[in-house]
Amino acid sequence: MKNRWELLCTDKIIRILIGDNADCQSEGYRLGLPYLRGQDICSLATRFGFPIVYKEDELGCSSRCEMFKAFLLNIIKREMVSNVLAYMFSGERCRMLLFFCVLNNGEFLCIIKP
Repeated sequence: MKNRWELLCTDKIIRILIGDNADCQSEGYRLGLPYLRGQDICSLATRFGFPIVYKEDELGCSSRCEMFKAFLLNIIKREMVSNVLAYMFSGERCRMLLFFCVLNNGEFLCIIKP
């Protein structure tokens, strides 16, 4: 691993970042980040200077995870990860703040803070 930020590019972490956190559901309510549709990922990427075009009707289009991973790899190269994460975890984007840390064995820990 060349860069510590590349830990964000694991499938499990990407699913959390794009709002696919089925693992983080409790008693009828969903915890975590807002669900990002393909168009939302394109808008986020464009906001940070990495335009992605998403066409829903096209066969074989990239999955949301693949699109977000491409975006992450680009912002890692451009050293913009902190800015993007600050935006994604900002108060106007989230009802609850989800913190996670990658542990040595590859598992992650979710701590929810109001």
